[in-house]
Amino acid sequence: MTRRALLFSAFCLFLSLWMAGWGGNAVAWAQSGGAACQREDLKGLVDKYFQALEAHNPSILPLASTVRFTENGNELAVGKGFWETAGKPQLKRTLIDTQKCGTHTQAVMEENGRPILYGFRLKVVAGKITEIETIIAREKEFAFKPRESWQPRTRTGRPFFRLSSAALVWL
Repeated sequence: MTRRALLFSAFCLFLSLWMAGWGGNAVAWAQSGGAACQREDLKGLVDKYFQALEAHNPSILPLASTVRFTENGNELAVGKGFWETAGKPQLKRTLIDTQKCGTHTQAVMEENGRPILYGFRLKVVAGKITEIETIIAREKEFAFKPRESWQPRTRTGRPFFRLSSAALVWL
């Protein structure tokens, strides 16, 4: 395994752990007032987030007065950083957690006409976004492989659609 592939694997593992590690259900239950969030509302917030990002206008979003925004671990004001250069999303996939009132999204976005990898987590309390946590991988960074990251792969590295049904059963 090359150094680049090892670093990419480490980044993917880190991103998965980061997106999964939110704390206990009891805390989320208490913060949400004892009621789970609605899936449609959270999906709508993600769609609104992409609209706001593309328009470079965070005022579109229902932000809490104490909203916390980080980009690659650095705390910034909402509307700064990638908000100033964001383009259209090319591909996106979102996980919605109605128990903890939050979302996790991975996307390939345009920035100045070039693709970047973009991941973000939204935390919602009482219908308002209280946390926006983002990770961005640009061209010269170790994890940058936007086209490869969206192709389903097997353990052998070949695309799924080239495998026989016997091989798929083995997986």
